[in-house]
Amino acid sequence: MIEYCRKDQPPAFFILLYYWFKIFPYNEWFARALAALIGVGGVMAMFYLGKEVQGTKAGLLASLLTALNWFHLYFSQEVRFYGLLFLITALSYLFFFKCLRLLKPLYLLAYIFSSLILLYTHYFGMVVLLTQLITFSWILSKRGFDKKLMGYGVLAGIVILIAFVPWMPVIIQDHSGPEYWIEMPGFDFLIIYYFIYLGHNNVLIILFALSALFYLVRVFGVENTAGSSTPARLHPKQYFMLLAIWIVLAYGIPLLYSISSRPILHERYTIIALPAILLVVALGFSYVKNLAVTLLLVGVIVASTAYNFTYTTHYYTATSKNQFREVVQAVLTKNKRKVNVYSDQAWHYNYYFRLYQAPYAAIDSYGIDFKEALKTEQQVWILQGLGTKGVSEEQQQYLGQHYQIAEEVKLVGASARLYERIGSQDQLLIVESTAGE
Repeated sequence: MIEYCRKDQPPAFFILLYYWFKIFPYNEWFARALAALIGVGGVMAMFYLGKEVQGTKAGLLASLLTALNWFHLYFSQEVRFYGLLFLITALSYLFFFKCLRLLKPLYLLAYIFSSLILLYTHYFGMVVLLTQLITFSWILSKRGFDKKLMGYGVLAGIVILIAFVPWMPVIIQDHSGPEYWIEMPGFDFLIIYYFIYLGHNNVLIILFALSALFYLVRVFGVENTAGSSTPARLHPKQYFMLLAIWIVLAYGIPLLYSISSRPILHERYTIIALPAILLVVALGFSYVKNLAVTLLLVGVIVASTAYNFTYTTHYYTATSKNQFREVVQAVLTKNKRKVNVYSDQAWHYNYYFRLYQAPYAAIDSYGIDFKEALKTEQQVWILQGLGTKGVSEEQQQYLGQHYQIAEEVKLVGASARLYERIGSQDQLLIVESTAGE
């Protein structure tokens, strides 16, 4: 498991999944049950984060928006680490805000613990921690030399750094490894991501933008009096700055890295910004004082979400999940010669190869020299999934020079190609499936 994580993401989610299956049966239903529980945890975390910033009403609205959010709901049904990334990001910021406000040891410990889980869940956890470090520096510059606050910050930084040191060699090795599959986003990526977060729901796209604008207007309409910041809550303008820095740097840091080194910016990874975006929208709605108007807005959100899920995206009727199972079934049916199967998503595919008691399994293509591995192979299967090509650019180049596609199965979010060495007498066959459409 740890060896696999060295080629993917840190092991927190996989360790959690491993021990989950020690308690419950090893099947898809219980795996998705864990993802759903993590999603519920994300809804609860958003309630407390909203309550921390602006009280119970904001907390309730933030949790409602999270529960109905297309992006969050999608990953709450996926056995992947993005739901956990959302949850721990929200918790890390919750305790970060509490530490800034109250400076209690209990909150410091909770912040350190949640931040460590965050770092060991996904590499974009480092983006969150760097964002918080920049935010912390800005807070110190505004407060002057606060000895206790600085002590808390230094202690948290040292503990987190020491605890993450064991994984540092993996990061260095990964950085010097082959190019990622991610492509450089276009200039309009923020708009595209925003539409994706909301499931292309036009009503919510407009309504949420107006709510965020209303929040901005109301915040800067609040008088910044000396007594506005209290132990109960920071001043609204301070929270606005904290949230603004969170959102801007959640995109800005990966964008700068993508420009200067290699592309790493992808909508799934930017789920670290989603809690802040939903919170900003919830804060805008919370400034609506009229109860009838608030209930009307909630009704519009619920109704438009239900309509979008049912008639626009066909979320519960059309196939939208990656069809790894169906691809494996197709390969098992067609691979009579039992030729080798390669994929950079072997971990996902091998669950189904084991489930169907296949006499072979997918081989992880990461780092394999195809020139050596395929020198005697007349045919080879390549499995793709999760938006990747199944192999590296170098491996794909070798296949293009020495093989031709003899058979292809295309499904939703997953596909399989049988490559045949050029010069073979087998007939070229292209099979495209439209299952789930």
